[in-house]
Amino acid sequence: MRLRKYLTLIIMVGVLLLMGTPDVQAAKTIKIGLIMPLTGQLSLEGGHEANGVKVAVDEINEKGGIKVGGETYKIQLVVYDDGGVPKESVAVMEKLVTRDQVKMVIGAFTSSSTFAIMPIAAREKVILITPNASAAKLTQVGNKWFFRGGGNVPYCVTMVVNYVKELGFKKVAGLAVNDDYGRDASSKYKAGLEKLGISVISQDYFDHGTSDFYSVLTKIKGAKPEAILGVMEAKACSIFIRQAREICPEIAYVDGGAADANQLVKLAGASANGAFIYSNGPPLDHESVKEFVKRYRARFKMDPMPFSFGGYDTVMVLVDSMQRAGTVTDSEKIREAMTKSTLEGLMGTHNFDSNNESSFCYWGVGKIEGGKPKYWKPKYK
Repeated sequence: MRLRKYLTLIIMVGVLLLMGTPDVQAAKTIKIGLIMPLTGQLSLEGGHEANGVKVAVDEINEKGGIKVGGETYKIQLVVYDDGGVPKESVAVMEKLVTRDQVKMVIGAFTSSSTFAIMPIAAREKVILITPNASAAKLTQVGNKWFFRGGGNVPYCVTMVVNYVKELGFKKVAGLAVNDDYGRDASSKYKAGLEKLGISVISQDYFDHGTSDFYSVLTKIKGAKPEAILGVMEAKACSIFIRQAREICPEIAYVDGGAADANQLVKLAGASANGAFIYSNGPPLDHESVKEFVKRYRARFKMDPMPFSFGGYDTVMVLVDSMQRAGTVTDSEKIREAMTKSTLEGLMGTHNFDSNNESSFCYWGVGKIEGGKPKYWKPKYK
């Protein structure tokens, strides 16, 4: 009996040694929230942006985590799908800041969704950074907790309107998605084009999920523009451009910067040939993104989009800011450190002005020829 007790005790001690002491061995973590449209009309772009975030988190955690204030932390990513719908964005943002207790959130994808969750970020003193939402008003409302991690709207507008001028078009018809981004971009494009002596002879809008553009194309054809300037993501653009080749093949198509050209080629096929385009980030074969593209392809078995670069960079901006602030919990110190960012990312140098606005523009201009996008750096910005 006594021998049995000793054996039992030895076994229990051995098990405890193998398990270790949970409080001592457990890795410390820092939560980062992510709000993206993983379903619905914007799931293509949102999925790629989320994937970029995941690549960054995996890269950091595989290296052991981040060192802040003498401690090492691994990142726990808390992901929610908002479908690109503002009311859903608000619902999941509330979950992140109350139930999940996050101090930093990456999102949202659309300007409308981002604008909807900004008051929550301010109320809870949670840092909110968007990789790409680009409506100008987002950085003009005085919300110090919001940062734009993607393109600066005035810079992008300047590139678009100057490219249209370089192409020699004098009469343009506008077509944009009917949300904060589409309305904002189209109004600024119109003002910029008209300043350069280019007439915007019509401006139409469509809702997310639209698949029939024949009526608006017939209307546009009747107005006889030389080009259509579209503000729409890749799925909608692929449908539109196929129908445009049927109704008015004589009218050129100029993308306003929202449709990824590689995805447009995949989705629209030969109909995409001849489209004038912009690149939100470096082309996939550019030296600056070579290693990222390799890792992305290995994990997801597909090519990334520039949205993926943006997702990756926003994680790195947050990590860099925490390390410089010396804290993972003091939101005010982290926020202050972000205002002094000079991080070199995949998209370029991340820094912010007094409104937390970025300094990014589109990477370049180009054209789809022979089923391939071809880009070059313009002389203007």
